[in-house]
Amino acid sequence: MKKNSTSQSAFFNLRVLIGLFVFLAGVFLALLGFGTFSNASAQSNASVQNQPPSGPPTVVPMVGPVAQNQDLRSLPYVAPAASAYDAWSTADI
Repeated sequence: MKKNSTSQSAFFNLRVLIGLFVFLAGVFLALLGFGTFSNASAQSNASVQNQPPSGPPTVVPMVGPVAQNQDLRSLPYVAPAASAYDAWSTADI
């Protein structure tokens, strides 16, 4: 003879509650991973938005017309300009 469980109900099922808890914990961890609950990211985004523009945008004039039917090996070598990045990257080697 089987015993009837008294904990079975239409609104309370232990498997459903455990599954819901695992699901909500996963959603919370995903949101935490995206930085949704981070105060530091909210403060850093606000400080970037509040900065005034530092001047007009840099405008680079276009050069043209350009013909692309040349052999690239026949073009003269143009050395890249030295920058702070180049000095930083070669100092570590």
